[in-house]
Amino acid sequence: MDQKELRELENRCIQEQAPACTASCPVHVDVRGLAAELARENFSQAYRLYRRAVPFPGIISHICPQPCQTACLRKEKGGSIEVAALERTCVEFGSQAAEPIKPLPRKAKTAAVIGAGISGLTAAYDLARKGWKVVIFEALDRIGGGVWEIPPDRLPGEVIRNDFQVFEGLGVEIRLNTPVGRPGGNGHGASLSHISEEFDAIFLSIGPRPNEIPNLTLDDNGQLLIDPLTFQTSHEKVFAGGDITRVSVKLPNRESHHSAILSISEGRRTAISIDRYLQKVSLTAARSNEGPYITRLYTDTENVKPQPPAVPTNLSTHYTREMAEAEAAR
Repeated sequence: MDQKELRELENRCIQEQAPACTASCPVHVDVRGLAAELARENFSQAYRLYRRAVPFPGIISHICPQPCQTACLRKEKGGSIEVAALERTCVEFGSQAAEPIKPLPRKAKTAAVIGAGISGLTAAYDLARKGWKVVIFEALDRIGGGVWEIPPDRLPGEVIRNDFQVFEGLGVEIRLNTPVGRPGGNGHGASLSHISEEFDAIFLSIGPRPNEIPNLTLDDNGQLLIDPLTFQTSHEKVFAGGDITRVSVKLPNRESHHSAILSISEGRRTAISIDRYLQKVSLTAARSNEGPYITRLYTDTENVKPQPPAVPTNLSTHYTREMAEAEAAR
């Protein structure tokens, strides 16, 4: 069998393809694995699986729009699995035994993250875990951006603060009240050109004026040109996401209504690019199936008995342990 025939045979194999729920999730939460652990009453392991994909598990479990439910194979068999409710349960009952996040040994190069919304915070989290020195520049007096605008009855402030405590153990420097590109009201601020000289890589996760960094290419409308795969700009050390991408470039696989889970996906994908850039390896190799995609896995559900959820939920429903185990088993 020659190489071409081998590749064709591999492409027909669906054994390693992800379930539809995981493939449709922008960060590929292992929903099947999480549900299996909950059904076995193993809440701590379910939480570990969830946190592996989601850096801010409390926040996302309260506000995720659950694109996985659209692809759920149970949808026509009694109703999609109540994934967010299961995620909130594993956070509530499984996070107590979680081990602290430990970064790799510190490396010499540095990365600046401009803007402390969910996308920027995700990139900072991933880069710090890989051992890079990360500094976040935030114009406001707290990190989190738009998550603080969500009503507290849907996303309590305590949940936000608990999730952001992860940065205390990662060695990330956070410079609050430090707007970039213009002086702040308290006299603080930083110029983009100065930051580009000080740091080895930059992630623009807000919408500052791009003409303030030299060598950035703009289109005829004055919008920043961004590679849709790597998020790299025409200035090789500058990467862009967050609000900039929503006005500057149409990225593939984007939902019409942007969400925190998509912001995490973009932040993570940008962090992959920055990590590779700092290591001087290819930014484009093996980047397939990032973000939501269509799986080729086939599952025969013809003989699956329809069974509705015991308790229909919304994004504020609270499950007991027993309710979570029953829904996970379904």
